[in-house]
Amino acid sequence: MAGPGAPIDTDRWCAVATNVLGGCRGSTGPSSLARDGKPWGSRFPTITVRDQVEADMAALAALGITQVAAVVGGSMGGARALEWIVGHPDRVRSALLLAVGARATADQIGTQTTQIEAIKADPNWQGGDYHDTGRKPEAGLKIARRFAHLTYRGETELDNRFANRGQDGEDPADGGRYAVQSYLEHQGDKLLSRFDAGSYVALTETLNSHDVGRGRGGSLRHCADVRCPSWSVVSPPTASIHCACNKNWPSCCPAAPGCALSTRPAGTTASSSRLRPSAN
Repeated sequence: MAGPGAPIDTDRWCAVATNVLGGCRGSTGPSSLARDGKPWGSRFPTITVRDQVEADMAALAALGITQVAAVVGGSMGGARALEWIVGHPDRVRSALLLAVGARATADQIGTQTTQIEAIKADPNWQGGDYHDTGRKPEAGLKIARRFAHLTYRGETELDNRFANRGQDGEDPADGGRYAVQSYLEHQGDKLLSRFDAGSYVALTETLNSHDVGRGRGGSLRHCADVRCPSWSVVSPPTASIHCACNKNWPSCCPAAPGCALSTRPAGTTASSSRLRPSAN
């Protein structure tokens, strides 16, 4: 996505990718040490997408950057991009929002709170204060990831790839695994090496609370008032688990100057064309 000759061409653009507030790859999150020298753990505060964008703004200010040519994000990153153009339209000239809606839907919240409960049901969760105990809620995190990964893929894609076949060398009728089961287990195992369960819970709760219109008179009305010169939404054509409120984008975007809407089947990713310099 980003690099020399990539859609975000680093031969032409300076690309800045901030680790999200609440994460575990540099920015402060539940696994970070608080001022008392102990991990934040269960003491980590509830944060919103707006909080994350304010952290982005502070990071750019520290770098001396006052305006960006484009902000690009998918899923939670798309929610952050939307908050950028709504809350700070003077700081961004264009935006690309991928797989996100104006707010979280009940379907999305239900799916994501179930993932949170999978982690919290693991005895090693220990109320969120497990970081110094030598025990991590890895089983719960893997289950949460497996469930989440189903929302990243569409039913048609999964059936085309796996159908009801058994994993190579295994027979489901004799205690073996299905191919799709093995695939999801692999996705869960991969996440363990790079992610913290506390951050997973914190960030999922943040995405549950996403509503660009909160305190602004409603999500659709405020999207129609966006003043960003050029912004695009790439989203499935119907409301789905992973892509909240997309059924409302068609009624919202035509009213917003500079907005373009592109739809793709649920569970697929739109092909990206190379980002071009803004005319202004």
